[in-house]
Amino acid sequence: MVDPFELNKQRDIVFSGEPPGQIERAYQLLSGLPGCKVEYSNTTANALRVSYNLHDYTLEGLENGLAEEGFHLDQSILHNIGRKVIYYCE
Repeated sequence: MVDPFELNKQRDIVFSGEPPGQIERAYQLLSGLPGCKVEYSNTTANALRVSYNLHDYTLEGLENGLAEEGFHLDQSILHNIGRKVIYYCE
C-alpha cells in the first residue's frame, strides 16, 4: 500500500529570466488551481515552489501546461536532467 504522505509533493518550477514578469503571471495562474499551493521560492532565483498531490497533478503536467500558455522554463542541463528524473518517478 502506498503511504499517503508519499503522494504529497513539493517542487520548484524554475523559469528562464526572459520574458520579464512571467513568474508573477505563473503565480497567479497556478494559484487558481484547486489543490495546488504556490509560493515564491526563497532558495532558487526565478522559481516558484508548488505543493500538490499526485492524485491531482504531476510536475510534468504543470510544466507542460505552463509551456502551452507561453511560459519559458529554465533549460539548463541540470534542470532538464532533474525534471526528467522527477517526471519518471512521479
